[in-house]
Amino acid sequence: MNKSKNTSWYRKRHKVLCTIAKPILKLLVEIEDNFIVEEVKTNDGAALILSNHISGFDPIKLGLSISDKVCYYVATDDLFNKKFIGGLLKYSVNPIPKSKSVSDFKCVKTILRVLKEGHKVAIFPEGNRTYTGELCHIDDSIAKLVKVAKVPVYIFNMEGGYSVDPRWSNKKRRNPNYCRLKKLIDVEEIKKSTHKELYDTIVENLKCNPFDYPLKKNYNHLSEYLERAIYYCPNCDSFETIYSHKNEVHCFNCGYELRYNKDLTFSLIKGEKEVKNVVLWDKIQKEKIQKMDPFISDDVIFSDNQVTLYEIIKYKGKRALIKNGLVTINNKEIRVSSKKKEIVIPLSDIYDSCVVMKHKASFYVSDYQYQLDGKARFCALKYVQLYHHIKNIKNGIKEDEFLGL
Repeated sequence: MNKSKNTSWYRKRHKVLCTIAKPILKLLVEIEDNFIVEEVKTNDGAALILSNHISGFDPIKLGLSISDKVCYYVATDDLFNKKFIGGLLKYSVNPIPKSKSVSDFKCVKTILRVLKEGHKVAIFPEGNRTYTGELCHIDDSIAKLVKVAKVPVYIFNMEGGYSVDPRWSNKKRRNPNYCRLKKLIDVEEIKKSTHKELYDTIVENLKCNPFDYPLKKNYNHLSEYLERAIYYCPNCDSFETIYSHKNEVHCFNCGYELRYNKDLTFSLIKGEKEVKNVVLWDKIQKEKIQKMDPFISDDVIFSDNQVTLYEIIKYKGKRALIKNGLVTINNKEIRVSSKKKEIVIPLSDIYDSCVVMKHKASFYVSDYQYQLDGKARFCALKYVQLYHHIKNIKNGIKEDEFLGL
């Protein structure tokens, strides 16, 4: 007689492998990041675990901070497009795949299924890792999920991780950082709270001030690769002129120069415009984009050389359509060209866009996903923010606070 097929998300190997991995991963983040583990005793059974997202090791740090051996993470499906890594993750911890930046009802259905089985599910509600250390935009659908799930919600806060591993950087710094429980929302409180009250509670408890955790020692590479996040010079009002080197940031158009300090602030070396930190610089940059009228002309707004355009084949991998090409964007299209080939993606065909990893820009078109991947200092963020600004204008959204991150 045939045995019935096991349809449970859980497998015994998940617990075994996580039990083995925990002490190894604990040692890894202690050595690499100076992460200080403060384990929280969580309830038996199902629960939602929520956290902000500021450094690369956040899923590991969150897992070490809860007493459960098994917790299922909602993870970007971009991880599953890498065959070996995707296969290894699926076998060992079986993350719940989520299409980045777009509504994914299949993901929600899977989350509810795993909770119903009595397991915990961990989510980074921003759906993105911050470039500035401050909380990214959070969709209010997280409050809807909490209402529907009807399980306890643990809200954790990653503290100090931005000092250690900012998203735009290629190198880490060792500095004390933590993952701490900020709030437990029990089922009774969820029932009594309105959708807006729940949303406000979640957002408020996920917030963290990155400047509360200055570096304790000096490094000689603190500003490097900042141009992945910053592409506007406030001193001369120009785009695509920022360059970082060691602890300094320059504008090669006007000579503007700042020093990035271990307290995560800037000191003005040359120029007139003082910018206190990355958060404020990012704010100035966004305001510049939001005030821009891209429909004044059809001229190219942003461009980069040596960019590869990929077609993402979901859960199977990706294939290069154009290698080392020129990418341009204007108010109508993204154009990628090489000596042999040219591909034009009308902005009207794109229904969403997001930044993947540190410097890749993904664009969702019908059943396709295109991805731009450039050199190490390539700024994917500017293409995503400009796309969202143009989309907002077309949709009649005047106060376009959300620019894709």
